[in-house]
Amino acid sequence: IEWAKNHVNGVEHITKGTVAESADIITIDNNFQPGTARVTIGPAKFLPSSLLLHLGDAVHNLNSVMDFLWSGLARSCNAAVTSKITFPRDETRQNLQARLSDAKGNNAAINVAFPQAQSFILDVIQPYKEGNRAIWSLNKIDNINKHRMLILATHLISFDQDIVLVGSDGGTIVQPSGVAIQTQGFPLTIGLTPPVRIDNNPKATIAVVFGEPNHFTGEPVVEALVRLVEATMEVVNQFEKAFL
Repeated sequence: IEWAKNHVNGVEHITKGTVAESADIITIDNNFQPGTARVTIGPAKFLPSSLLLHLGDAVHNLNSVMDFLWSGLARSCNAAVTSKITFPRDETRQNLQARLSDAKGNNAAINVAFPQAQSFILDVIQPYKEGNRAIWSLNKIDNINKHRMLILATHLISFDQDIVLVGSDGGTIVQPSGVAIQTQGFPLTIGLTPPVRIDNNPKATIAVVFGEPNHFTGEPVVEALVRLVEATMEVVNQFEKAFL
């Protein structure tokens, strides 16, 4: 957990630097092509790979804690245990209960030595999709990171007022203040008739958020990681109460 916090600090440091570099994100090029102006909205750079690597390492460190706890129980039952022991998690409570109750599974010896084990998983931690979503998703995104290499993250940009772009022929494009722009290095590009006019001065707010479609989608990466640290620490605390 402490090493995960170092990676969270790395994510926060890089995120702040990335946001600071992206303060001026509306660019109007009236000379892009004859008769066409190009307007770009959004950072022109990709998120640095170091941010994604810190993110993946923080997730892996936290997810490893879960397996350390459960394999510790397994070794206390059988010091020679060599089979792969992982912290029980599943899509549904029903599936998880079946996994825990398997008389031939890796958890059978744990259930005998620690009768409270099933209740600890099913009622206290609840590591399934509709239970403790954070702990369930932690394992999912760690698997994504291990098998696909990098967890997706993107810029999320919003403005304090509408962006109203007007071309010389009267063509108008409005980017509403309530609609965020999500991008990972390819800015939103708009073509209008030059010269293009923007009559107001909208201020941008930029965040770096999770881009995974099913896990922490759209959540700021630093805040989500802090929440995962807290959730993992709570599992450790509950484990100590149940087994030590």
